[in-house]
Amino acid sequence: CETSTFTSVPFFPIMETAVRRLAGDPVSCSDEQQETIPEPQEHRPALTSATTEEIPPKEETVGIALSNNPKDAGNKQQWHGCILPAHLPLPRCVAKTNLEARPGHAAINASEYLDSEDVLLAKLQIVAELLKKSKANVIYSGAGLSTAAGIGDYASRAANSMAPHKKTGEVSKNRLSLEPTLGHHVCAALESKGLVHHWVQQNHDRLAQKAGFPQERLNEIHGAWGDMKNPVLSFNDSLRKDLNRWMCEWISRIEENNGVCLALGTSLCGMSADELARTAGKSGLVIIGLAPTAFDEICAVRIWGMLDQVLVKLAQVLKLGKIPKASCLSKGKTWVQYHPNCRSDTKPRKPRKPSEWATDPTLP
Repeated sequence: CETSTFTSVPFFPIMETAVRRLAGDPVSCSDEQQETIPEPQEHRPALTSATTEEIPPKEETVGIALSNNPKDAGNKQQWHGCILPAHLPLPRCVAKTNLEARPGHAAINASEYLDSEDVLLAKLQIVAELLKKSKANVIYSGAGLSTAAGIGDYASRAANSMAPHKKTGEVSKNRLSLEPTLGHHVCAALESKGLVHHWVQQNHDRLAQKAGFPQERLNEIHGAWGDMKNPVLSFNDSLRKDLNRWMCEWISRIEENNGVCLALGTSLCGMSADELARTAGKSGLVIIGLAPTAFDEICAVRIWGMLDQVLVKLAQVLKLGKIPKASCLSKGKTWVQYHPNCRSDTKPRKPRKPSEWATDPTLP
């Protein structure tokens, strides 16, 4: 897979009213395209470098808004994305820590942040427009999407983490009987409406299928529970060749069609599949989650929030109707019926010729 170049895109007209209300003055396309993005090594200077211990409780800044001083806030573009004005109100820190989210991988601080309601809705309007305009839209999900189902993750390390499994203290012991989250149901609804065309799933939990997302559009790139032909991989294992080719094919589709990548609950810590996000970049990468990622400075839209809550609001903006959708629930129940205890054998996938998806990039 080759790394693509990044291009900025014009500001959507639908955002003019929201931006003026939030930022206090108008923003032009030319102004946005002239924003200077710092080099990666300057990433997030406002956050404290990682140490081996948590900050003492007295130093926690839960519920306190981030400073509006650029010197304190660092590069404001990293808080909102490259196609939003940098002077929108900053998210507030809800869980502060000195720990790294994924020690041993791309070192990013594990503090957590939330956008204000007005800023969140403004960002979701842009995301909705991106999804409507593109014909190569991919979900790229990590462990954060499934924590509300009772699955633990590695990255939620702040003492006061807002991650659902941290707040409730509940982690399911019967992983094969887990139910999809509201976030999974929204993802299935997006596909049913033709707004998402593919899903690269880093998780092993089969919750996408249980929510009614079609298997033929789902690449379980790191393996899956109960799948004899696609077992769960360890960190040093090689990706299954046909699934890796499929992923590279979608990287090309994103690059050639100004596609959108919805990065949901992933820390983007250096996995091979992160190239999907990198390729979408400044024109089409949407990152949604609580904690910083290594790609925050190169994304189109950066949303700070709880995945279930944010995705349900996105469904409302897109007028998807009731979540979960009845048609998706029916598909999910059928999948469970034919795959008890998640058992399946993912057959090798034959690659498509570029000429096939060149005419229709939405093909599975």
